[in-house]
Amino acid sequence: MQRTMAVVCLAGAVILFGAACGGGYGTSNTPPANTVQVGYNNTNVYYPTLLTVAVNTTVTWDWKSGTHDVTSEGAPGFPSSGGPFSAPHTYTNTFTVVGTYNFRCTPHSVSPGTGGMRGTIVVQ
Repeated sequence: MQRTMAVVCLAGAVILFGAACGGGYGTSNTPPANTVQVGYNNTNVYYPTLLTVAVNTTVTWDWKSGTHDVTSEGAPGFPSSGGPFSAPHTYTNTFTVVGTYNFRCTPHSVSPGTGGMRGTIVVQ
């Protein structure tokens, strides 16, 4: 009985410690469904860099740090975010056609198709 009580107390302490440290989005490094973090972890990256969604899904890009944009690259394409914008900022796009959509941050990427801050949305 004492051992069970000790385990319960320890589990409670872990839960309280997690809550006190912030817990949830922002500290778990896991964005909400269908969300791409822009400037993830104070770096010039998108996270995740690859996101797979169903047709008619709205994807949200959520600026976490820095000054960035979302620029569609290649075909098929989608409307770019404009900008660049500083955090906090959000941009959304609903993907209505199956395809692989590449995007980049204009200030933080080199010529199209190579290195830098890039990501991909796969619509199935």
